Amino acid sequence: MGKNIFGIVIAAFFVIMGFFLATNESANNPDGTLSWINYIGIAGIVFFGLVAIIGIRNYIMKSRRNN
Repeated sequence: MGKNIFGIVIAAFFVIMGFFLATNESANNPDGTLSWINYIGIAGIVFFGLVAIIGIRNYIMKSRRNN
């Protein structure tokens, strides 16, 4: 159970870091074009967001099985 929560927290941290990369680099780019750092941030949001959702789903399913 502890490994699941740890994985969910780490995935959420990477989603927050992806938001930071996507928004902070956009603020520093006056012409509005996306740089590779923005794409890394967006990819991190998508990938680790899906990992967090799958982890939460598995955590809920395991807790239902144990009851």
